[in-house]
Amino acid sequence: MVLALIVFGLITVLVVAVLSWLIVQFRYIIYLRKIPGPQRIPVLGNALDFRNSVAFLPKLLECKNKYGDVYQISFGFQEPHIIVSDHKLVQFILSSTKILDKSVNYKFLHKWLGQGLLVSTG
Repeated sequence: MVLALIVFGLITVLVVAVLSWLIVQFRYIIYLRKIPGPQRIPVLGNALDFRNSVAFLPKLLECKNKYGDVYQISFGFQEPHIIVSDHKLVQFILSSTKILDKSVNYKFLHKWLGQGLLVSTG
């Protein structure tokens, strides 16, 4: 009986984790649907296209030639990556304090490091 409850609990946690991941992925798909990019495989994303480290940069160049200066790729369970190769657009993004913000991971460092150069925005 106890083993059945443990198995049921583990299955429940697994189902909730998978559903929450799917919700996040569908949210990315909806928000980024206008940005072109190679077709993704569910769960793997574009990982199979970029599996060889020697062909990684040529594959990025191929995507740039096919999809333009701004495109998206994704790898496995990570969020999609937006690739920007136009130098003027990169300069605009990096010089903006309204567009550019640190990732969520940096928020964990605020408690120990404060708002110093490493974790500050802008």
